[in-house]
Order: sequence, then structure tokens, then C-alpha cells
Amino acid sequence: MLGRIYLKVEDNWNAEKIFQQVLEIDPENDAANFQLLGFRARTLETQGQLKEALDTYLEIKQRWPDQMDIYYQLGLLYRKTGDLQSAEQMFDFCLKNNYLVEEIGQMRGDVTKKQR
Repeated sequence: MLGRIYLKVEDNWNAEKIFQQVLEIDPENDAANFQLLGFRARTLETQGQLKEALDTYLEIKQRWPDQMDIYYQLGLLYRKTGDLQSAEQMFDFCLKNNYLVEEIGQMRGDVTKKQR
């Protein structure tokens, strides 16, 4: 998919346009819906709308529970909002599924230290 190629070269603007065009043709396209919701969540987070970003990430998690990166992103966002218990739960879930073990292991250690 052309949109994924744009993502690989970090051209998010064109990737988003392609995914939107895909949805005009096929509104039920899972890959395009997933990517656009991810863009929305990251944009909301960047704009400081953390509650809305969290709601969007939770929607993504509900619709695509097998996407491990959502658990990672939720962990980061929970950490940012100070909900360290939820952050640790998300990071633990990733670790149990062997996702970004080294990176998350370090972050999880930081979260645990902050809770003490």
C-alpha cells in the first residue's frame, strides 16, 4: 500500500492523504482506519489534548487488540499523565508478549522507581 511506503520514509502528510483516499473508496478498510486513528491520537497528544488522545488510543486498542504498539503508546501516555499504575500495566503487557522488551524494560523500571 502506497500509504505504508510514505510512512516508512516518514512522510506522514502524504501517508495520511493516501489513507483518507482509501477510505473514500472503501470506508471499512481496516488498515486505513487504523492508521488514521493513530494519526489522530498522536496529533491530539502533540496538541496537549491528552484525555482525547487517551480515548482515541483506547478505541484503537478495543478495535485492534492484537496491535502491540497501542499498548506501548498507552503506556507512554499514561506515564505522561501521571497514571503510573496504568503505565506499568501496559508496559508489563508488552513485556509478556515480547514487544520492545529492552526499551520497555528500562521505562518500566523508571515508572516503578517513581511510584516508590
